[in-house]
Amino acid sequence: MVNFGRQVIVEAQYRQLADGGLLAELAKRDMMLHGPAHCFNLLLHAEDYMTNHPDWFGLRGGKQVPQTFAGAQFCWSNPVARKQFTDNVEAFARQAPQIHILCLVPFDGGQACECDQCRKVGASNLLMLLMGEVIEPLKTSRPDLPRPGEPKAGCNVAAESCQLRRLNPQPEKAVRNQE
Repeated sequence: MVNFGRQVIVEAQYRQLADGGLLAELAKRDMMLHGPAHCFNLLLHAEDYMTNHPDWFGLRGGKQVPQTFAGAQFCWSNPVARKQFTDNVEAFARQAPQIHILCLVPFDGGQACECDQCRKVGASNLLMLLMGEVIEPLKTSRPDLPRPGEPKAGCNVAAESCQLRRLNPQPEKAVRNQE
């Protein structure tokens, strides 16, 4: 089993779903399991990385802070942090073959990193970059994952935005397709 942070019980959880017959029943009904959803903190866990790599975590009020609800996302402009996140996602996906739709969602209400690079590029653009980087290794390691038609952005990403303006009054820069 791959340790991708503190969430090492995932393999056992999915084994329980299989042993309990849930996965077989889903297959009979042509249904798919998706997840893990709001999971960025589990795929780049502060307890595993923040001591040695504080720059991987979002800047908020002048300080690097761990990912938490209404806290900050990790620094999406940091290429080394994105690479570790991507490696951890791939490890998770290999460890949980029962998931047929890999759903990766940052925290609702978690503010984007306030570093100069994140502010310059914009959280929406950086999130799309991150998802593109996540998809590439999964094409080989989990080719069974559904791939929707090629969106114009050039990657297999379904985007959904959920801004909680009372917690995050900063409007996002729009993601634009450059054709």
